This record gives sequence, structure tokens and C-alpha cells, in this order.
Amino acid sequence: MPLEFESISHGPIAFGFFNIETDLILLNHYFLFAEDFCHSVSSIAEGQINGTYKASWNIYLFEQKIGNLMGAIHGVDHSGFIGEVYRHFPFPKKREEFRQKPDGFKRRPEIKEIRG
Repeated sequence: MPLEFESISHGPIAFGFFNIETDLILLNHYFLFAEDFCHSVSSIAEGQINGTYKASWNIYLFEQKIGNLMGAIHGVDHSGFIGEVYRHFPFPKKREEFRQKPDGFKRRPEIKEIRG
């Protein structure tokens, strides 16, 4: 579940996994796969950085509506990209089934098809 964080440059931003069946991360209004995020953060950590650091990240920005996370979780609003993801991979009915799946990367082809 994405959490809100206070950033220095952009104010409050949402960050985190938004669907337990996928490895897609929401970062404010951008989406990126966990593996790409980890590679980007690792490259920052490995570098000897003094001062400002600039890098290009492999992210997805959608032209279509992002959607309503809480509406999608509750099954009442499947609009936008987030809604479509939840249409394919709905929120579990049983509380004990609510946990991030480690094999979410296997759903990438379906996620890439949804994002168009």
C-alpha cells in the first residue's frame, strides 16, 4: 500500500506497491517496476556522489487517467490504470491473504498490456 511521504522538493508524495499481485510501484504519479527501482537506487548507492546527482530512470507516465486507489481496492471504481489493474487482480476477500506477492514480476506482461 503506498504511503505518503514529505519530499523536500515536491511536498507530499505517495510511494509504494499499490497492488499485491504485481511488482509495480507508485511514485507520486509515476509507475516503475520494483527491479528497475532497485537498480536505480543501487546505482546511486554505488556512486561516489558529491553534490547534485542526476540520472535517468526507467519509469512510466500515463496519458490516461491514473485512477482511484481506494475505489479500486473496494471494488467500486475501476477507472484509470489503477482501476484496470484491480479489475485484473482484485483485492483479496480474506484479510490473511493481504500480503505482497514475491512473484509479482511474473505479471509484467499483463501489466504492460494494460498500460498500453
